[in-house]
Amino acid sequence: MIWLVVAISFLAAADADTACTNTGGECLEWPITKCLASWKSGLCLGGVDRRCCAMCDAACLATEQVWRLGDALCTASEGECKNIGNSCDGEYVAGKCGGPTSRKCCEPARPPTTPVTPIAGDCPLVKYKTKKVIGLNDRMIVVHPEFVPSMTQVHSYAVICDVVVHVIHSFKKRRPNLDGSIRPARFSNYLIGHAIAFNLATPIGWCNMICLEGQRNPYANCLINNLKRAGLRWGGDWTPSDAVHIDDGYNSDRQLFRQKFRLVQNACDYI
Repeated sequence: MIWLVVAISFLAAADADTACTNTGGECLEWPITKCLASWKSGLCLGGVDRRCCAMCDAACLATEQVWRLGDALCTASEGECKNIGNSCDGEYVAGKCGGPTSRKCCEPARPPTTPVTPIAGDCPLVKYKTKKVIGLNDRMIVVHPEFVPSMTQVHSYAVICDVVVHVIHSFKKRRPNLDGSIRPARFSNYLIGHAIAFNLATPIGWCNMICLEGQRNPYANCLINNLKRAGLRWGGDWTPSDAVHIDDGYNSDRQLFRQKFRLVQNACDYI
């Protein structure tokens, strides 16, 4: 009787899959299967992970073979080139695969490395750096520990939007800057390590202040829009505009700002 139920269930699933199979596709488990063409949802019986893999005909297979000629960098990093519609247990990395930009290298998950390192002495601030958030010309990125979650969001959306964030300024001391930059305003979030200024490296070129203000670079727009949705403030919305600026609005509470300002500026004067 059990086998009969199983057989009936199997036949029912096969019948329900006709919306997929009638188009030449095949219903497969999405998390464990690589589909060379494209995945389509809602055409197969079962859970959300059972999807229709569209048919990859002779022309599709021939094209895939040509694309694979450009996969050497991905193979060298122990990855596999896939259309990003496929599942990836590690992380998708651009620029290592042949074919269109939607075909990326799925690199295996590696032991995480902390992006945060403490600063010696009594200074409560920390240094921050990831492969997607780096200091311009290798300068040090210094922020308050309470701003680290915001930096993590910057990193996460930089991965999603395929950009590298080059930080121009982070924490600033109240005294005149030796690098020639403008002295921050009295209640600037730079003074407490709750803000960064940045440019972006994107797949279609460098994006500076003018580029960010113009909002014509889709990769930059992706990052800015996601950060705004996450609750961060973008200086491009201000008058006058400061399109390279991101902060968390900590200075909206003047009392809390003053407390943190005294602590940070006194303890971190030697940076």
